[in-house]
Amino acid sequence: MGDSHSVTEVLWLKSLFSELGYLCVHTPIIWSDNQAAKSIVENPVFHARTKHFEINIHFVREKVEKNEFEIRYVPTTY
Repeated sequence: MGDSHSVTEVLWLKSLFSELGYLCVHTPIIWSDNQAAKSIVENPVFHARTKHFEINIHFVREKVEKNEFEIRYVPTTY
């Protein structure tokens, strides 16, 4: 799931800006064209069925639950 790398980068940038004195007043948005990944991260029903998935999905889900960022769907254009 490429979103976990994006989440890590966003969190790092938020930390960097915070150290420089710039506060992030809005929740960062990560745009994704993967509806399945978005559903797994946001829906607790899918969470129970995906315990065998890699730890990065659980990491992303935890960060979404804490409102540290949000994932929105954007369709891929051909």
